[in-house]
Amino acid sequence: MSRITAIALVIVGLIHLIPISGALGRDELASLYGVAVNNEVNVEILLRHRAILLGLIGVLLIYSAFHPPVQLFCIFLALASTLSFIWFARSVDGASTAIQHVAFIDWIAVGLLLLALLMNLFKRTTD
Repeated sequence: MSRITAIALVIVGLIHLIPISGALGRDELASLYGVAVNNEVNVEILLRHRAILLGLIGVLLIYSAFHPPVQLFCIFLALASTLSFIWFARSVDGASTAIQHVAFIDWIAVGLLLLALLMNLFKRTTD
């Protein structure tokens, strides 16, 4: 079962690493999110910072796959990140197709995180 947990955490970690390319600049951000940040320097800064934060979560998730003592923390961190994005994407009218695609992928990540959480909790009760 710990193997299933590790695989789920690595997959979600890799999902969280995908946006790291957005830290490189406007073209990458446009490709990822379908939004042009042309003269919106502040939006560019926020989105590039978001890319770094998601990358950090991705690294932590992959680390936690091989270090069980930190798994629960990383699972809850990633759940907070993915569920908040899904909430924001659904609560605002006019989200781009790219944003809707990201939200769909986040639903997959949530499913994997819940699987990892259940496996982690089950393992703790059987030890």
